[in-house]
Amino acid sequence: EVTEDGFQYLRLNPEQRSGILTLSGPLSKKAEIAQSSPIHRGVFINHAVLCNEIPPPPDVVSGLPEQTEGMTNRERVESHTGAGTCGEGCHSSIINPPGFAFENYDELGRYRTIDNEQPINSADQYFFLDYGVVSWEDGVEFTRIVSESFEAHHCYSEHLLTYYLGRTVQEADEVLLSQMTEYSRSGASILELLEMLLTSQTFTSRGVE
Repeated sequence: EVTEDGFQYLRLNPEQRSGILTLSGPLSKKAEIAQSSPIHRGVFINHAVLCNEIPPPPDVVSGLPEQTEGMTNRERVESHTGAGTCGEGCHSSIINPPGFAFENYDELGRYRTIDNEQPINSADQYFFLDYGVVSWEDGVEFTRIVSESFEAHHCYSEHLLTYYLGRTVQEADEVLLSQMTEYSRSGASILELLEMLLTSQTFTSRGVE
């Protein structure tokens, strides 16, 4: 928090904020001008945090309907992409659930419990490789589940490998990637992960083309 005396440490409510994913910056970046965007937030979680591949959308996709009186933003999204719609395949079980987890945060990332004079529902479920289908009640619980998941640590390690090797991860990198993933899940810091990477044969040796 910025005050007249400069920066000041601000303790956030742990029942409302948990880690970087519930901060205003990432939340407002993946939002509409005047409303949150579960679809954009859900795609971001799948792509950037879990490294989950999502098929590209059709060439012609109609926009979401207008949010009418008494309709929550979640209901608006579900009416167009939820169960029984043409967008059900990718949206209802893959894209929308992680996005709905953050419906308690508006377009600026401000915490809220009411949307369009209706209570917000941020509960949903998602399939994780090592857990199966897991349910949550809000964004705080969801971020805890993600932070402990195989996918998140594997994805994080893959991003590090890609950046520092300057190329996409290859089949020959799988052993190192697996080691980094397990090391990350055990609580290793980014410095410890970088030490593992930068001292590995993958990083210090050149292969023959």
